[in-house]
Amino acid sequence: MVHNRGGFHDATRAIFPHLDVLIAYRLLFGIYSGIVPDGIAELVLEDIDWAGDSTVLLSYVKRRTAAESLNLPRRAVRLLEQWLAHSALLRTFVTEEERHKLWVGVSRAGGGRRVRKIDRVAVQRWAVRHAVVGNDGQPLKIHRSRIRTTHEAMRDKSTWTGSGRATIDPNHTPDVEGDHYLTATPAQRHAVETVIEDAQHDMLRRAPPPTVITDEEAAALADGYPHLVAELNLNDSVIAELVGGQRDVFTATCGDQLSGLHGPKGKPCPTRPWVCLLCPLAVFAPRHAGNLLRLKAFFSRQWQQMPAAHFHGRIRPLCHPYPAGPGPLRPCRHCLGGRPRRGPGRRTAAAARGADRVTTALTTAAAFDGRSVDFAGADVCHEAGFTLPERTGRPVFEDGVWDFTDVVGLPVQLALCTCRFDFTEITDERWRLAGKELVLAMLASRHPVVAPLPRAHRTALHLRSCAGHLDELIRFCRWLSEQGVPGFAQIDTRICDAYMAHRRYILDENGEVVGENSPGTRRRAAQVVVDLVNYRELFTADRVPADLRPWGGATDSAIAGMPCGRTENKTQPVDNAVMQPMLAAALFLMSALGPHAVELARQIRETDKLSTRKAPGLRAVHVAPVAEFTELLNEYRDTCTPLPMLADHHVADRLANGWSPDDPLLAVATGVLARQAGITQFEARWMHHLRGPMENAVASVGVKEVFARDAAEITTADTASVLPWTVPLHRLQAVALVGIVRTAAVIVLAAASGMRASELMEPRIGCRLPLEEPVPGLTRYRLASKVVKGQPLGGTDDDRVVIEPVYRAVELAEDLHDDRQEGALLFGRFAFSVRHKWFRNWVNSPAGRRLGLVPIPDGQVNLRRLRRTLALERAYVRAACWPPSCT
Repeated sequence: MVHNRGGFHDATRAIFPHLDVLIAYRLLFGIYSGIVPDGIAELVLEDIDWAGDSTVLLSYVKRRTAAESLNLPRRAVRLLEQWLAHSALLRTFVTEEERHKLWVGVSRAGGGRRVRKIDRVAVQRWAVRHAVVGNDGQPLKIHRSRIRTTHEAMRDKSTWTGSGRATIDPNHTPDVEGDHYLTATPAQRHAVETVIEDAQHDMLRRAPPPTVITDEEAAALADGYPHLVAELNLNDSVIAELVGGQRDVFTATCGDQLSGLHGPKGKPCPTRPWVCLLCPLAVFAPRHAGNLLRLKAFFSRQWQQMPAAHFHGRIRPLCHPYPAGPGPLRPCRHCLGGRPRRGPGRRTAAAARGADRVTTALTTAAAFDGRSVDFAGADVCHEAGFTLPERTGRPVFEDGVWDFTDVVGLPVQLALCTCRFDFTEITDERWRLAGKELVLAMLASRHPVVAPLPRAHRTALHLRSCAGHLDELIRFCRWLSEQGVPGFAQIDTRICDAYMAHRRYILDENGEVVGENSPGTRRRAAQVVVDLVNYRELFTADRVPADLRPWGGATDSAIAGMPCGRTENKTQPVDNAVMQPMLAAALFLMSALGPHAVELARQIRETDKLSTRKAPGLRAVHVAPVAEFTELLNEYRDTCTPLPMLADHHVADRLANGWSPDDPLLAVATGVLARQAGITQFEARWMHHLRGPMENAVASVGVKEVFARDAAEITTADTASVLPWTVPLHRLQAVALVGIVRTAAVIVLAAASGMRASELMEPRIGCRLPLEEPVPGLTRYRLASKVVKGQPLGGTDDDRVVIEPVYRAVELAEDLHDDRQEGALLFGRFAFSVRHKWFRNWVNSPAGRRLGLVPIPDGQVNLRRLRRTLALERAYVRAACWPPSCT
C-alpha cells in the first residue's frame, strides 16, 4: 500500500543513505582528514574516541604496516557527526556485524541490498552521474590515493613547517621535482645555480668584520675633510646631501650607495634598512647606535604583533626565527605516535598467513638446537644485497662475527670497526641468536620471512644504523643478566621502565644522579625494546610476551622526549660572532699563507726522504767519522748556514739524561748531521772525538730550526704591519702549520658548499671539473662529488656548483696532499670537530695574534650547523633583498 500511495522512493532516499551519498561522504571525509583510502574503508565505530564535544581521536590501519591514529580536524569532526546522525536509523535495521561498521548504506534508493564494497569503478561512475569534470571538460578521474597527497600539500603550503610535501606538484617528491622539472631547461638550471652561487658569496661575505668608525677616526676624518672633498671632486649639492643625511640609510652610512650588492649598478640601493646589517658597504658610526637599538625594538614589536608566516614573508629574519630554549619535558601532540589499537576482527588474513610459521617457531623453541628456523646457513651479504670482491670470505649466519669491511661501496665516513658485528658479546646463546635474526631482518627487509611482519622496517637499514641497534641490544642483554632476568619471555612493562631509567640518568661513582643522557641515547634504549616487540614472530629461541605493550604503545621518540621539529629546526645555525672571525681567518690563511704552505709541505717531504735512516746511500760505521763531519761542518761555515736544531722535547730528553744546560751542543741535531754526512746513526761514544769541530761550527754559524728559515714577508690580516709569514719551525711545528692551512681550506669548502660529513670525505684528487662559461663573461666552477645520505651503498655521483674561493680551496688541498695520485682521497676520513678545535686554538695562540687574526670565541661549530647556516642564507638573506611586493 505504501508503494501504491507513492512517495516511498523519495522518503527512503532522504532517510537511508544510498551509494551516491555514501561515496560523497567518504570522498569528503578523505579530503578533510587526509586518511588513506583503505583506512577509511575499514573504519568501525570502536575506532572513534571522543575526547570532548569537538575533538575526536580516530584510529585506523594503513594497509598492513601498523595501526595509526589521528586527531581529526574540526571540519572532519563536523562531517563525522553529520554522518553518524544520517546513518543512525539504517543501523537499526542491519545485522549486528554490520552495525559496528562506520560506513553503512543501501545500494540504491528504495532498495534493501546493503553496500558491501566501493571500488574504483563505482567512484568513477559516481563522477559521471554527477557531471564532475576536470579542467579539460572531460569526466574527472578520481584517484582516492591522491586525495591524501593533496590534503597534505594544501596543509603544508598554508603553514609550511619544512615538510617535503610542499612542492609545486604534490604528487612529486622534492628530488624528482628538482631533478626533472625545476631544472629541466638550461636557462632554469642556470637560474638555480646562480642562486646557489649567490648564497655561497653571501656566506663568505660574513668574513670581513663590520666597518665601525670610532670617535678618534671620525675626528681624523674631519681634519682631512677639505683634502678629501678636493680629491673626490664633490660639489656643494652633493656635500649638502651628505651632510643633511639624505644619503644616510638609517642604520649605517653607505660606503657607496650607487654600488650596492642588491640592486643595479649606478642606481641607489633599493633594499630595506635592515639589510645594511649584512652589507659589507655599511659603515657604522657612534651616531648610529640609537638607530640600531630602535631597529632592534622594531623587530621585537613586529614579532609579537604579526603571525610567524607574515613576519617571515615581510621582514625575513636575520637570525633564526625561533630562539633556542629548553624544550618541553614531553613532546607535543604531533610528535606522539599512534596507539597500536586495531578494530575487532581485522587483519585476520595476515594473522592466518603467519600462523603456520609462528606455530613452527614455537615448537622449535621448545627443542632449541642453536639454529635459526628461517636463516640457518644463510649468506648474510647475499641476503642483504652486498657485493664482495672475488676470493673474499663471506660471513654466514652462524658466524659469531660478521665482517663487512670488504663490502664494495662502503662510504669513507664509515669506520671499519663499525663494519664488524661481534655477536659473541651476547653471552646467552638464545639472545645471541635473536640478535642475529634481528640484525639480518633489518639488513634484508624484503626477505620472504621479514616482509609479512606488520611492524618491520620496509626499507633496509644502513650498516651504521644496524651497528647502533646491535650495540644497544648488547647493552640491554648485559643489563638483563645483571638484573637476573632469565629470558625475554619475562620482560614486562616494569622491566622496560627500569631499563629506560637506567639509560636516562648519569650516575657518579657513588650511584648519585649527576645528569641525564641525551634524547638520542634514550631513544636508542626505547628502540631496542620496540624492536623486540615488532620482530617478535621472527625469533626462534626466545621472544617477549605477545601482550607486551611497552610505554602504552608510544613511539621511541615520544618515550625519549625528543624535541619536536615542527616549530623549528633542531640544528641551529652557527653564531655570527663565531662565524665571522672563523671565516676571516680561514680565507686569510688560504690566500696569504696557502702558497707558502705548499712550498713548506714540499720541503717537509724532501727532508723526510733524506733524513730517514733507511735513505739510500747511508752506511753504518763503527769508528768516529771525523773526516766526514769535518767536511760537512766546513760546508755549513762556508755557506753561513746554521746547524739544525733539535725539537724542545728532544732537548728535554737530553737534560734528563744528564746533559748540562750550558752545553753549546745541547740543541744540535746530531742525528740529522750524521745522515747528511752519509751515516745511518750518530753514536754517543763519538762525542769526545767530534765535540771540538761541532762547537767551533756552533760558535761560527749558530743553531736554528730547519724549516722556514727565510720566510717571505706578507701583510698581516689587520694590515698593521709586514712581517715573515711564519717564524722558523721544527718539523712537527711545520707539519702542524700545514695541517692548519689544510683545515682552513676544509672550513671554506664546508661553509660555502654546505657539504655533509659523508660528502666532504668522498672527493678525490682531480675532482675539480673543467671551467664552464654558460654565458659570455660568466665562469662557472664545479666539483665532482658524491651523495651518500639516502642513496644505495656506494653513493650516487653528482657534480656541485661552487664559487671561485671554494674551487681554490680544493686546489690548495690538492697541492698540500702528500700523494697527488689521480683518484686518491682528498681528505679521507677525519673528525671536523677536532680539526676545528685545533684551528681555533692556533688562531687564538700567539702565532695567530702575530698575524693580526681576530680571536675566535667559543661556540658550537660542526658540519650540520654550517650547512644550516648556508640554508638560511639561501632562504632569508637573498629573499630579504626583494621588494615587499615580491614577498
